Amino acid sequence: LRGLVTPNDIRYPTSDTVARLEEIAQDADKQRADLLRERATPEDALTLTAPGTPTPKTNVRDAAEIGEALFRRKRAAKLADLLGAKILCERLGVFSDPLNGIPTLLWNDQERKTRNERGRSALRIILNANKETKIGTSMMEIIVCGAIPPYNHLLGGKLVAMLLTSPQVIRDYQDRYGSMPSTIASQMKGQDVTRPADLAYLGTTSLYGVVKDGDRKRPASASQYNRIRIPADIAGGKGEIRYELIGATEGYGVVHFSADTRAALEELDLIQRGAKHVNSIFGEGTSPRMRKIRQGMNILKIDDRFLMHGHGRLVYAIRLAHNTDRYLRGEDITPDYIFPSDDPKAVTDNIARYWTRRWLASRLDHAPALESLAAFQKENVAVSRDLPNAPLPPEPILPL
Repeated sequence: LRGLVTPNDIRYPTSDTVARLEEIAQDADKQRADLLRERATPEDALTLTAPGTPTPKTNVRDAAEIGEALFRRKRAAKLADLLGAKILCERLGVFSDPLNGIPTLLWNDQERKTRNERGRSALRIILNANKETKIGTSMMEIIVCGAIPPYNHLLGGKLVAMLLTSPQVIRDYQDRYGSMPSTIASQMKGQDVTRPADLAYLGTTSLYGVVKDGDRKRPASASQYNRIRIPADIAGGKGEIRYELIGATEGYGVVHFSADTRAALEELDLIQRGAKHVNSIFGEGTSPRMRKIRQGMNILKIDDRFLMHGHGRLVYAIRLAHNTDRYLRGEDITPDYIFPSDDPKAVTDNIARYWTRRWLASRLDHAPALESLAAFQKENVAVSRDLPNAPLPPEPILPL
């Protein structure tokens, strides 16, 4: 934070400090926009890039200057928000008398339920700041989870999902990230920031969508995560780990836009403002493709409802500790894991044996699954089938 504020500014912030930081953020944003505009050429503004065309290499010096301006803006804006929230909390007595001070952040008049929007905004800033200390280190999104053929016929996807809860995964995660500086946090602070990599929460979404059933949503197809519960006593622990259904997504995205439409919408920012402000650079923000499309739609004044493809997904939460929620909120210092961690490999083996008893045993009595297993041929799933003039696989020999 050198060059932005002094330690005294942080300890005793004033409205002038916040105003100065906001001005620094605006200047850095303008500097970045100017640098992006200098990089763009008139030809870029008039020519759509064909799908699959390699992106020209960025000058290293230009990229460094653009990245520096980006994080200077983010750093100054974040600090302005935090110090502004601190000033308001001090004025309302939140730190000196939390029981009475916090309600004043929520309500201007508690009896009439008049909302304090400024106070609620400050509270969101504080909660988000705490969330950012955990979301990249203690929470992990399961992007791809399943079993390849023919193991999918034996509910191998459930085995993979269950094994992800093993303390062996937690230990591997700690070994991989425990001493690694956080990229975004380090760039925000301007120096290396290392956070504890204590994995306490997994999140994932179903492969299949959801459909409307009156006022509720229900699965459009069975999910491999349904009914997954792992009792901790299989490894000497207490309680259980389960895949808990917590809701469904609304079904927003850009998968229903063609490649040509996406390219055209992405180029509109360059055409109108002379530069692309979303460049898929680490640190700019999440979901760059969505932001590019939305930015183009905003320029054309197209309603966001066209981003809804309607293919919602079920959302699952997997808590790995008894105190996952308290730990993620910062109320507890360390997670109290449900599975004992003294012998991770033994727990992994016990999870696999439990899956064998709970899921595999019944599947071995399921005739359709066995028929599919017997009929499986690796040539049917070979990537070479998609190549021109690829030989067709032989017809499967089904059991009598």
